[in-house]
Amino acid sequence: MRYAAFSLVIEIADSRERVDKQIPFLYVHVKVGMVIMETIKEIKKICQGSGKELIVYLSMAFGNPYEDPWSVDLVKEWVGVLVSEGISTIPLSDILGDVSPQTITEVYTVLMQEFPSTEFGIHLHCRPGDYYSKVNAAWECGVRRFDTVLGGIGGCPFAGDDLVSNLDTRDLISYLISIRQDFKLKLKEIVQRVKDLGDKGKMVTDADLLALTSAVMGEVISEEKIVDLCDMAVVTGIKVIPTASVRLVLDGKEYIAAETGVGPVDAVLKAIQKLTSNLAKIRLNEYRLEAITGGSNAVAEVVIKVEDERGHIVSARAAREDIVMASVEAMINGINKCLIKQRKLGNKK
Repeated sequence: MRYAAFSLVIEIADSRERVDKQIPFLYVHVKVGMVIMETIKEIKKICQGSGKELIVYLSMAFGNPYEDPWSVDLVKEWVGVLVSEGISTIPLSDILGDVSPQTITEVYTVLMQEFPSTEFGIHLHCRPGDYYSKVNAAWECGVRRFDTVLGGIGGCPFAGDDLVSNLDTRDLISYLISIRQDFKLKLKEIVQRVKDLGDKGKMVTDADLLALTSAVMGEVISEEKIVDLCDMAVVTGIKVIPTASVRLVLDGKEYIAAETGVGPVDAVLKAIQKLTSNLAKIRLNEYRLEAITGGSNAVAEVVIKVEDERGHIVSARAAREDIVMASVEAMINGINKCLIKQRKLGNKK
């Protein structure tokens, strides 16, 4: 394995981070080597046990300003190391703001082809008015994860140019408008979810709001949905075997299935899988349930992972006051994400 003065930035993101924690991210800056790979393994175990997602940024991914070895092959090699450790989200960083659109295209073209199941993002630093061609280069390569800061506040102290800052959120929005891309901030949906809870007599806490916002922002937009829930019914009781029936639409065609389970959640997820395992070859890989706040009316957050026949795994989440509905929404969202990824990979071949 070749070494170079890359830098890894490890981000541990908690979708339901409470306001009073004050430390939403943990950053670790070190030169890449086997020591940091062991560190990543340990942090990944911690994340898996505490409901957090591990995101690893590869800094200096578009060039090395310190005259250390750098090449696209070297970037590909280290991305391969991260992917082999189960890291599925890898944003690339331009710390000095001097990367060219051509280099962005060159790097992502190679990585997207080599690691089609990995979600690549970009963290840009740029001068005012210097963002468009760089954002466009990344977008044209298929990047859909962009780090932004409102007003572009902050940047890298080593850039040597006070005008170099983080990519401004407003600039990204301007770019999306210019290419007529529907970016949907989903504010109405978030407000409606909060209103629905309030109408039911639930006091919405900061933690509830964070969970709802995270769930809504992670949902597949309606225009992209391949699978959608039409209706469902669940029956359970002391002397009744929990039973669920679901009616789904897949690619415009309606399907119905029913299943029993050890409980209502188990039954309804089995019913959904009964359809998707045959029609889309997708199964539930992992299920996790957490109550955001105390009380019988607590908002429940469900985090699931689904896997297709090729071994591609995607995660999804949902937050509702009804555990069954949260479970169904998370499952449907995960299936949609998996199908969308499958079809994108198919189109690239």
